[in-house]
Amino acid sequence: MKPEKVSFMKKELLDDELKEHSPLLRDAKKQGDGFRLPEGYFEALEDAVFSRVDSAGVRRKPVLETRRGGLFGRFSRSGIAWAAAAVFVVVLAAAWFFKTRFAQPSAPVATTQQELTAEEIETYVVENIQDFDASLIAAVPVGELVPPETKSATPIEHNPAASDPLDDLSDEELELLLKEMSDEELENLLKT
Repeated sequence: MKPEKVSFMKKELLDDELKEHSPLLRDAKKQGDGFRLPEGYFEALEDAVFSRVDSAGVRRKPVLETRRGGLFGRFSRSGIAWAAAAVFVVVLAAAWFFKTRFAQPSAPVATTQQELTAEEIETYVVENIQDFDASLIAAVPVGELVPPETKSATPIEHNPAASDPLDDLSDEELELLLKEMSDEELENLLKT
């Protein structure tokens, strides 16, 4: 048998069975699905519900307006201004905190102008030689360098009986001195 005949036969069997057991359902099926709404039902439903709510004494809240404008559209202008002011204060406080906490102590500034002697300058340079940049020192032209003051040349008397100053040092002191010397200083010492 063809599939069309089978489905037709099933319909007839079902229709006969429905007629036999429940004629009311069969008649309802012929009229449509059986669900019909009165005209204008949904239009009148909202008004009916709100009139019942109003009669019960419950006030109806106004519908909120939706604002457009993305993230900042949800906030008022005064709210945005307060938030910007708060962010500004936090940034200033953080900058002040980090500046005071991690700032390098500055050198005292002289309030009066005074002339420094060559000895004071030399003492400062010797004490703070590690703070100077070697490339800056090397860039100073030779003509600008002030030659050190020389004392009058007096012949040095060589006294073989005079003792060497290193003889007065103990072995521990001598070892400590050698550890503190750089390679260049040791080479210069050996050359002399």
